[in-house]
Amino acid sequence: MVHLYVTVSMVDTAINLNVEPRYVEEYVDVEPESDAPPVCHEEEMVATNEYTEFRTETDDEFEEMDFDGCEYEVPSNTFTDLDMNAVDAIQEHDPIIVPMVTDNTQLYTGMICENKEMLQHMVKCFAIKNHAPYEVVESTPTKWVIRCKKSNEGCKWRLRAIMKKSHGLFEITKLSNQHTCFYSELSQSHVQLDSSMLAREFFEFVREKPSISVASLQSMIKEKFGYHVSYRKAWDGKKKAVAKVFGDWDESYKLLPRWLYMVKHTNPGTLVEWRVQATPIKGHVILSSVFWAFGPCIEAFSRCRPLIQIDGTHLYGKYRGKLLIATSIDSNGHLLPLAFAVVEEESADSWGWFLRHLKQIVTHDEICLLSDRHAGIISAVNNPDNGWTGANCHHRFCLRHVVNPKV
Repeated sequence: MVHLYVTVSMVDTAINLNVEPRYVEEYVDVEPESDAPPVCHEEEMVATNEYTEFRTETDDEFEEMDFDGCEYEVPSNTFTDLDMNAVDAIQEHDPIIVPMVTDNTQLYTGMICENKEMLQHMVKCFAIKNHAPYEVVESTPTKWVIRCKKSNEGCKWRLRAIMKKSHGLFEITKLSNQHTCFYSELSQSHVQLDSSMLAREFFEFVREKPSISVASLQSMIKEKFGYHVSYRKAWDGKKKAVAKVFGDWDESYKLLPRWLYMVKHTNPGTLVEWRVQATPIKGHVILSSVFWAFGPCIEAFSRCRPLIQIDGTHLYGKYRGKLLIATSIDSNGHLLPLAFAVVEEESADSWGWFLRHLKQIVTHDEICLLSDRHAGIISAVNNPDNGWTGANCHHRFCLRHVVNPKV
């Protein structure tokens, strides 16, 4: 049998933080093969602020167990002097933390939203599900007032929300009775189903599957709200959702230099080359082309077959362009991405610029370049300045493109 001594702090059930805690030493018999029974008292038992001491009869030394080096201090008198009734009253009337509202079919006075945009989305969901359009009476950064679109026919429904200075959140401060108006016929569209509303509804779908079709998004809205949205409106909504998920086009291009800098920093041996156009504004340039090849891929290429395949494809979005790609084949017959470039168009100039930088990472004694019969590629390869006209460089065409030039 092992005798375990536990030093604990005893405080009364009615906690008084101004009274020094009393320490008692409890003697507990513990069976070696069984779990230690809990020490129970009518008074609350807490550990000391700094450490807990354990001692056995067979070991006279004390082992101090520090709680991760943290200090746990008794709260100051400033905390104990608070009027908790006043705190409870504040929490009752001005709750800072509220549960997330998932049912948009009901609104109520006192409902709190994180910001104005979230409030507007919730009210739009309410209006759409209840087939009750509204119109905006007043809209400022700190206030939003709306009323039923049939207010001129006697409907008294009205909503007012403001941003409370006490917590900076938007709260519904006034909400009139239910709608008294009646729509004899329901239209196929709803005025509140705008592209911004659709963007919030599409957000999760676009994040999980960016290639989701517009038709699928139209069907989702029809199933959820019972309204049909036009292809154009659904397209605009998806475009805004893509911007929310992946960022704005302009901002993405501005981040490209930083991203490639970190790629070079974290992948030693990475090659990055820029081609820009000067502007009258100091410190501002226009991106024309960018070339990059990842360091690990360059190292792996030295152990691959002496073959490079090049091709280009279209870029879609706000800014058009072409993506040039160079790949190789390893000993297992798998493709190895070797180099990339974003250019304005496929031409002899852009292909020549790409091939000059590509030649820097070729370490084989002999190399075969495989491509389609694009006029820009043929012109660039035959230009001696690009470095691909030597006896150790061989240019061949893809048989698929030879058979069918339109591919």
